[in-house]
Amino acid sequence: MMHNRALVQVLRELEVQLPGFKYSLYDFYTSLQQRIDYPSKYGFEEGKTACCGTGKFRGLYSCGGTRDVKEYELCKNVNEYVFWDSAHPTEKAYWQIADEMWNYSSYGSHSIKELFHLS
Repeated sequence: MMHNRALVQVLRELEVQLPGFKYSLYDFYTSLQQRIDYPSKYGFEEGKTACCGTGKFRGLYSCGGTRDVKEYELCKNVNEYVFWDSAHPTEKAYWQIADEMWNYSSYGSHSIKELFHLS
């Protein structure tokens, strides 16, 4: 979050210094955190527990049994989960985030779609 605030300040300074400078900045952290905290708002059943893994919240990276920990649990419907495993969002979550990156802007920047139409 501190990085995002500092980056916004630098980008705004560049906007002043460089006439015509345009940028797109997406707040991935907040977007993903919203899905974790309010999964049903985004069409998910579960925001904190991963679809595949073991341990609390299926947070141990053991999916597929190829790691040191061989045991793992697998959910029935991956589309109900924000996270596939302990580190990676599901395809559904990534599609939603990609759509937001393309169509919406944050911190006063342009969406990626707007950047393509500006040129």
